[in-house]
Amino acid sequence: MLRITLTLVLLFGHANATTLNRGNGGEPDSLHPHLAQGLNSHNILYDLYEGLYRYDAQGQAVLAAAAEVQVSDDGLTWTFTMGSHRWSNGDAVAAEHFLRAWQQASDPKTAAPYGQLFDNLRGLDGLQTHINEAGQLVVRLNQANPRFADQLVLPVFMPKHSEPDVYNGAYQLQGR
Repeated sequence: MLRITLTLVLLFGHANATTLNRGNGGEPDSLHPHLAQGLNSHNILYDLYEGLYRYDAQGQAVLAAAAEVQVSDDGLTWTFTMGSHRWSNGDAVAAEHFLRAWQQASDPKTAAPYGQLFDNLRGLDGLQTHINEAGQLVVRLNQANPRFADQLVLPVFMPKHSEPDVYNGAYQLQGR
Protein backbone atom coordinates (compact mmCIF):
# COMPACT_ATOMS: atom_id res chain seq x y z
CA MET A 1 0.00 0.00 0.00
CA LEU A 2 1.34 3.41 -1.00
CA ARG A 3 1.50 5.90 1.87
CA ILE A 4 0.96 9.44 0.65
CA THR A 5 2.46 12.12 2.90
CA LEU A 6 1.98 15.78 2.13
CA THR A 7 4.17 18.30 3.91
CA LEU A 8 2.82 21.82 4.41
CA VAL A 9 4.78 24.51 2.60
CA LEU A 10 4.67 28.01 4.03
CA LEU A 11 4.12 31.07 1.85
CA PHE A 12 7.86 31.75 1.64
CA GLY A 13 8.67 28.21 0.56
CA HIS A 14 10.09 26.99 3.87
CA ALA A 15 8.95 23.51 4.83
CA ASN A 16 7.22 23.28 8.18
CA ALA A 17 7.19 20.10 10.23
CA THR A 18 3.42 19.90 9.78
CA THR A 19 2.34 16.78 7.93
CA LEU A 20 -1.04 15.94 6.47
CA ASN A 21 -1.84 12.23 6.61
CA ARG A 22 -4.96 11.96 4.49
CA GLY A 23 -7.44 9.14 5.01
CA ASN A 24 -7.97 8.80 1.31
CA GLY A 25 -9.60 5.39 0.96
CA GLY A 26 -8.15 3.48 -1.97
CA GLU A 27 -4.95 4.22 -3.79
CA PRO A 28 -4.90 7.14 -6.25
CA ASP A 29 -5.01 6.06 -9.88
CA SER A 30 -2.60 8.86 -10.85
CA LEU A 31 -1.06 11.97 -9.34
CA HIS A 32 -0.71 13.61 -12.75
CA PRO A 33 -3.47 16.23 -13.16
CA HIS A 34 -4.15 15.21 -16.76
CA LEU A 35 -4.44 11.49 -16.08
CA ALA A 36 -6.22 11.35 -12.72
CA GLN A 37 -9.75 9.99 -12.81
CA GLY A 38 -10.90 9.13 -9.34
CA LEU A 39 -11.73 11.14 -6.25
CA ASN A 40 -8.82 9.46 -4.44
CA SER A 41 -6.49 11.17 -6.91
CA HIS A 42 -8.38 14.45 -7.07
CA ASN A 43 -8.31 14.90 -3.28
CA ILE A 44 -4.52 14.80 -3.31
CA LEU A 45 -4.18 16.94 -6.44
CA TYR A 46 -6.30 19.68 -4.85
CA ASP A 47 -3.64 19.86 -2.11
CA LEU A 48 -0.70 19.85 -4.53
CA TYR A 49 -1.99 22.25 -7.18
CA GLU A 50 -4.18 25.30 -7.38
CA GLY A 51 -5.98 26.17 -10.58
CA LEU A 52 -7.49 29.42 -11.75
CA TYR A 53 -10.40 28.63 -9.43
CA ARG A 54 -10.88 26.55 -6.29
CA TYR A 55 -13.90 25.77 -4.14
CA ASP A 56 -14.47 27.80 -0.98
CA ALA A 57 -15.96 26.42 2.25
CA GLN A 58 -19.48 26.84 0.83
CA GLY A 59 -18.65 24.89 -2.34
CA GLN A 60 -18.58 27.96 -4.58
CA ALA A 61 -15.92 28.38 -7.27
CA VAL A 62 -13.72 31.34 -6.29
CA LEU A 63 -10.63 32.76 -7.92
CA ALA A 64 -7.41 31.08 -6.80
CA ALA A 65 -4.26 31.38 -8.96
CA ALA A 66 -6.05 34.06 -10.98
CA ALA A 67 -6.41 37.43 -9.29
CA GLU A 68 -9.08 38.69 -11.67
CA VAL A 69 -11.29 37.48 -14.48
CA GLN A 70 -13.17 39.49 -17.08
CA VAL A 71 -15.98 37.73 -18.93
CA SER A 72 -17.34 39.23 -22.13
CA ASP A 73 -21.02 40.17 -22.26
CA ASP A 74 -21.78 37.17 -24.46
CA GLY A 75 -19.98 34.83 -22.01
CA LEU A 76 -17.63 33.52 -24.70
CA THR A 77 -14.33 35.24 -23.83
CA TRP A 78 -12.74 34.85 -20.41
CA THR A 79 -9.60 36.87 -19.66
CA PHE A 80 -7.60 35.88 -16.58
CA THR A 81 -5.07 38.07 -14.82
CA MET A 82 -2.64 36.00 -12.79
CA GLY A 83 -2.23 36.61 -9.08
CA SER A 84 0.92 36.53 -7.00
CA HIS A 85 0.99 32.75 -6.49
CA ARG A 86 4.35 30.97 -6.54
CA TRP A 87 5.53 27.50 -7.38
CA SER A 88 7.33 25.52 -4.69
CA ASN A 89 10.65 26.40 -6.37
CA GLY A 90 9.89 30.14 -6.10
CA ASP A 91 8.87 30.80 -9.72
CA ALA A 92 5.77 32.91 -10.30
CA VAL A 93 2.69 31.03 -11.51
CA ALA A 94 2.14 32.48 -14.99
CA ALA A 95 -0.42 32.21 -17.77
CA GLU A 96 2.09 30.12 -19.75
CA HIS A 97 1.87 27.34 -17.15
CA PHE A 98 -1.87 27.04 -17.75
CA LEU A 99 -1.64 27.37 -21.53
CA ARG A 100 1.07 24.71 -21.82
CA ALA A 101 -0.77 22.35 -19.44
CA TRP A 102 -4.07 22.75 -21.27
CA GLN A 103 -2.45 22.13 -24.64
CA GLN A 104 -0.94 18.94 -23.29
CA ALA A 105 -4.14 17.79 -21.58
CA SER A 106 -6.22 18.39 -24.71
CA ASP A 107 -3.77 16.58 -26.99
CA PRO A 108 -5.24 13.20 -28.02
CA LYS A 109 -1.80 11.61 -27.47
CA THR A 110 -2.09 12.41 -23.76
CA ALA A 111 -5.36 10.43 -23.57
CA ALA A 112 -6.57 12.53 -20.65
CA PRO A 113 -9.72 10.90 -19.24
CA TYR A 114 -11.34 14.34 -18.95
CA GLY A 115 -9.89 15.68 -22.21
CA GLN A 116 -13.38 16.13 -23.66
CA LEU A 117 -13.85 19.04 -21.25
CA PHE A 118 -11.66 21.05 -23.62
CA ASP A 119 -14.07 20.54 -26.54
CA ASN A 120 -15.83 23.86 -25.90
CA LEU A 121 -12.43 25.59 -26.21
CA ARG A 122 -11.42 23.94 -29.50
CA GLY A 123 -11.30 25.79 -32.78
CA LEU A 124 -10.15 24.56 -36.17
CA ASP A 125 -6.49 25.01 -35.24
CA GLY A 126 -6.56 23.75 -31.65
CA LEU A 127 -7.48 25.41 -28.40
CA GLN A 128 -8.83 28.94 -28.65
CA THR A 129 -6.53 30.15 -25.90
CA HIS A 130 -3.63 32.54 -25.98
CA ILE A 131 -1.64 34.91 -23.84
CA ASN A 132 -2.15 38.57 -24.66
CA GLU A 133 0.45 41.34 -24.52
CA ALA A 134 -0.47 42.04 -20.87
CA GLY A 135 0.43 38.45 -19.92
CA GLN A 136 -3.21 37.49 -19.37
CA LEU A 137 -4.65 34.11 -20.30
CA VAL A 138 -7.46 34.61 -22.84
CA VAL A 139 -9.91 31.76 -23.36
CA ARG A 140 -12.54 31.72 -26.10
CA LEU A 141 -15.48 29.32 -25.74
CA ASN A 142 -17.59 28.05 -28.62
CA GLN A 143 -20.72 28.24 -26.46
CA ALA A 144 -21.33 30.22 -23.30
CA ASN A 145 -21.04 28.01 -20.23
CA PRO A 146 -22.30 29.46 -16.95
CA ARG A 147 -20.58 26.57 -15.11
CA PHE A 148 -17.16 27.17 -16.71
CA ALA A 149 -15.66 28.43 -13.43
CA ASP A 150 -16.70 25.14 -11.74
CA GLN A 151 -15.14 23.20 -14.60
CA LEU A 152 -11.86 25.08 -14.16
CA VAL A 153 -11.57 23.73 -10.59
CA LEU A 154 -10.96 20.20 -11.92
CA PRO A 155 -7.37 18.87 -11.90
CA VAL A 156 -7.25 18.51 -15.69
CA PHE A 157 -7.32 22.34 -15.84
CA MET A 158 -4.52 22.84 -13.30
CA PRO A 159 -1.19 24.33 -14.35
CA LYS A 160 1.99 22.31 -14.71
CA HIS A 161 5.51 23.52 -14.21
CA SER A 162 8.13 22.37 -16.71
CA GLU A 163 10.13 20.82 -13.85
CA PRO A 164 8.87 17.63 -12.20
CA ASP A 165 7.75 17.64 -8.56
CA VAL A 166 7.15 21.40 -8.46
CA TYR A 167 3.75 22.35 -7.04
CA ASN A 168 1.75 25.55 -6.58
CA GLY A 169 -0.65 24.31 -3.92
CA ALA A 170 -0.38 24.39 -0.15
CA TYR A 171 1.43 21.04 0.04
CA GLN A 172 4.33 19.21 -1.55
CA LEU A 173 4.50 15.48 -2.01
CA GLN A 174 7.33 13.90 0.00
CA GLY A 175 8.83 10.41 -0.25
CA ARG A 176 7.52 9.22 -3.60
